[in-house]
Amino acid sequence: MSEADWQAGYERFLPRFERYVGAARLVLCGFSACIDSRFSLAALADQLGKLPTPEAEDFVGRLLARAAAGVGGEFREEWPAGPALLASVAPPVTAFGGTGPHIAWALGTLGASGLVALADRSAYTLGHVDRSILLAEGDRAVPASEATRRGLPRPPIHVFEYHAGRPMAGRVPPRSSRIIVRFEDPGLEHDPDFDRLSVALAGDAGAAVVSGFNGVALADMGRETERIGALVDAWRARGVATVHLELAGYATTAARDAMLARLGTRVTSLGMSLSELNALADPAESIEERLIGLGEDFGLRRITVHADEWVASATLDDPALERDALMAGALIASCRAEAGVPIHPRHTPDGAHFLDPPLPVAQRFGRWSVVAVAAPYLRNPKTTLGLGDTFTAGCLLALASKGGAAIAADERIVYPGNATKIGSRSIHGTCL
Repeated sequence: MSEADWQAGYERFLPRFERYVGAARLVLCGFSACIDSRFSLAALADQLGKLPTPEAEDFVGRLLARAAAGVGGEFREEWPAGPALLASVAPPVTAFGGTGPHIAWALGTLGASGLVALADRSAYTLGHVDRSILLAEGDRAVPASEATRRGLPRPPIHVFEYHAGRPMAGRVPPRSSRIIVRFEDPGLEHDPDFDRLSVALAGDAGAAVVSGFNGVALADMGRETERIGALVDAWRARGVATVHLELAGYATTAARDAMLARLGTRVTSLGMSLSELNALADPAESIEERLIGLGEDFGLRRITVHADEWVASATLDDPALERDALMAGALIASCRAEAGVPIHPRHTPDGAHFLDPPLPVAQRFGRWSVVAVAAPYLRNPKTTLGLGDTFTAGCLLALASKGGAAIAADERIVYPGNATKIGSRSIHGTCL
């Protein structure tokens, strides 16, 4: 498809997007929340060779090497003195962060609602929370501005941002991204009010998202996955059809695999970046084979992957609704990239480019449908922080909506055929 074809497709989608907004339902958002401490990697690069300690020189050098290789992602660093030292060199700015908060913020900007798990109700933290985000207060969901202040601030998560084509210490990143660094394991949110209220409201919720397990120490993983798994079971028993697990980057494959072994079979949906998919499943296999393989292995109904220029999903449910979910996610993420904060899209971003996905836009493999769309791509966005989470927010907006399948039916999907085998797997059944 040409860029003009994709642009026209998004223009046709915009009226449907507004219908999804009008039909939005509550999304339950747990269990990672934090203050993001956002550094300019370019500002740190300017100090390379003049940083106070050899550890600082090594750390910034490693960040620059990742950026030059086009690698963003997330990792754990054992360097307790690092945050204060780096802040003394290039003072950061702070913002409310975490997958659940970013999703709820994006939904709130559209007039939809996300209920966030948040234990730290200190004045400092609540001062960073957008007023559209809902928190649990006893048996009520209240705007963050009305929540009772309590507790002490938690240490922040550190984010190092950089931009495509802008030299840093002689290195030029090929893509804009960010590197998230955890200097300790923050763990998951323990918010008893959220736990109780989310179950009580599950009958009215259209979807839920769980995340943050990459911040859990391996020794605590069994206990925490069982705690959250019990909530997932309760939500699903009360009618939440889509419970989405956002993967993220893990310090070790052992921690990631331990989490998936305990929680992967209890959720209905799994999402990740392309780099996370490449780390999880054999990159020698096709995108389709990997997505369907994960779905079969964990008994999922939906698996999605997001890259800079495209997004794709395998689903057992309505493929037209899944296509619209992908387009909604790509649209609001690209508009956030242009504006720097979540906004309500009225059009695709000025200057956005559209590149065909590396797989067909619609395929069937037995009972599985695979759909892919181009994402409006900005080479030099104002921010890349939270874009994957904002994409997930758009997906859940559509998937959680009342009557979403009827909205999606306005533009049908045409398949070239129906395969019964992908790679070495035989796929049985019939697509819905």
